[in-house]
Amino acid sequence: MAFFFDQSRCVACRGCSVACKSWNMISPGPEKWIRIYKWEEGSFPNVRINTLFAPCYHCENPPCIDASSAQGIYKEEKYGAVLIDPTKATKLRDAAAACPYGAIVFESDASDAKASMCTMCIDRLNRDCSRYAP
Repeated sequence: MAFFFDQSRCVACRGCSVACKSWNMISPGPEKWIRIYKWEEGSFPNVRINTLFAPCYHCENPPCIDASSAQGIYKEEKYGAVLIDPTKATKLRDAAAACPYGAIVFESDASDAKASMCTMCIDRLNRDCSRYAP
């Protein structure tokens, strides 16, 4: 499984980020599973505004799982989602540092802050894909 997202149509409205926070009941604030980056290039009159949709990309070989001291992060087999098991999660700041996309986020800067990340909407996949199972 993978996300399908047409980056060329993104206008940085952040609707996807708001919908993600709403669906996953993430409190208002800095914790965001989908980030939208926006920057300008060029100089007047040839200016271009660029945007980048940045969720967890659920890597095939996730460096966050291989982070030396991180525990409780795993690759789910059915859909390939990279997930956090909160009952086993330790040293996730090391995993966050290993992720090239900044996908693991924390509630705050406190050393004991809870970590979270995109779940690839696995709850929706389980619900919706079961309709098509033989």
